[in-house]
Amino acid sequence: MIAKKVPPLNSTQGRTKRRKLSNDMNTINDNSVVGKGLSYYTMLVLQGRMDELAKLLYEKGFELCPIAPGKKYPTIPGWPKKDTATLVKNWPKDHGIGIRTGRKIMGLDTDIYHKTVIRELLHLFDGISYITRVGMPPKTLIPVVCPGIKKKVCSDKWIDKNGVVNQIEILSHGQQFVAYGIHPETEQPYQWSGDLFTHELPVISTAMIDSLFTRFNELAGNAGWTNITTKKRKTYKIRKAGNKSGNKPGDIYNRCCSITDVLEEYGWKLYRGNYWTRPGKKHGVSGTVFDNNTFYCFTSSTCLEPGRSYDCFGLLAMYEYGGDFSLAANAVLRTLREVA
Repeated sequence: MIAKKVPPLNSTQGRTKRRKLSNDMNTINDNSVVGKGLSYYTMLVLQGRMDELAKLLYEKGFELCPIAPGKKYPTIPGWPKKDTATLVKNWPKDHGIGIRTGRKIMGLDTDIYHKTVIRELLHLFDGISYITRVGMPPKTLIPVVCPGIKKKVCSDKWIDKNGVVNQIEILSHGQQFVAYGIHPETEQPYQWSGDLFTHELPVISTAMIDSLFTRFNELAGNAGWTNITTKKRKTYKIRKAGNKSGNKPGDIYNRCCSITDVLEEYGWKLYRGNYWTRPGKKHGVSGTVFDNNTFYCFTSSTCLEPGRSYDCFGLLAMYEYGGDFSLAANAVLRTLREVA
């Protein structure tokens, strides 16, 4: 159940709407909108003043990363370790703003396509003051603080009756979420329900996260969805892999994994033949699998770069570690030590 798209900003109707929004806000004295949050910061986005907005966020202590136009993820290599001060001084033109999670802030990301399910889950936050960020309705992100989480935590994955994968993620160290910019599918600004600059982020416990995941499982099960969560992640089978060639973490990971298994792990669906459909899309060609256990991506609507091939380790790095292959390699090495 995906909400109907608003008129794209690059359409005639969309350009007119965007120009009207920008002009209307230009008639307001800046001092009258500072502190009201959404209107002022949306004005900066609509006017393309992302460098100013990035500076404001940096001054509030957020660690940032540029989001390339038409993307929902950073394309700068090694972005989790880049110095925010340096980035802010030379913010790339027309790039959105991602906030790196883990230290000051985390993201409770309900990657769920059913507003009734999200509404039920948000009842768990009754009595807690929170704000939300929405890019593609009804999917919702809540910025939170959770001292007990040191890495990304995910709920079970459920396929609904439309064949779409739904999941909740707690974005932590090595992750990011888009805070401000233009969503690549709606082509509208990301919307906040309140002021990220002034709102005190809610502190949630690991017990609350467990309750959230449990409630999600109940709702998904009652709706007749299918749980596709694997009991063990592919990295736990590394010990059984044969040592055919190469001893680097990526080589070992690639030997123990099937590209089709990894694609299914991240919500891709086989369309026909060697062609695959991306998560969130009912059908159609989004990429293809080659005989050498690699995947070629066509679409720009995932965290993968279109027009590029990925092996199993490349998919792991992109989906789990924001494209940082060093972090992915370290994770594989830790698993090797655990199963040794």
